[in-house]
Amino acid sequence: MKFKKNALAVLALAVVTAAQATPSPVGSIGFADIGSPAVSPGDDITTASIYNIGELLNLTDGTRDFAGLNVNLFGSVSFDINNPTSFSFSNPTFGSFNSTVIDLYSQGVNSITYDILGSYNSGTFDGGTIVDVPASFLITFSQVGGPGKNIADSATFSIPPVAPAPEPTTLAMSAVGGLMGLVAYRRRK
Repeated sequence: MKFKKNALAVLALAVVTAAQATPSPVGSIGFADIGSPAVSPGDDITTASIYNIGELLNLTDGTRDFAGLNVNLFGSVSFDINNPTSFSFSNPTFGSFNSTVIDLYSQGVNSITYDILGSYNSGTFDGGTIVDVPASFLITFSQVGGPGKNIADSATFSIPPVAPAPEPTTLAMSAVGGLMGLVAYRRRK
């Protein structure tokens, strides 16, 4: 009985502490490219390793912590998929984002999406209250008509980060592990 009372007291303390804690930053905002995106080497988005965003700007569709944020220009921004820290952008109002990981998120015919994970520090729009929080920049490049044709891109910036899509082999291994666990459980019974 004493154990149950102590457990309830600890649970009540945890609930009160959680309610008093400062909420974690959360939200998302769209990004567009009003310039001319390009890739290299070559002119195929699905085989390139360097991506150049012509003229990056954030949209006004922000949610939660980014609600009400006006358009901000960031200029030309590039990244190299072989260098996980090669992507960064900033301006005084929005703040800064610096990549730590660049993952292939998905690839289709004439399109490719990268999940760029990194650290975000907010700017003057919120008084710089968001400091070194994990965030992601999910960017999709498309090339209707195939290699050599015009490239378009769009992106979403998110806190907390977008989780990378699990690889099929990871999903298969998880399923096999789950089945083995179920078989072992049934054998014990």
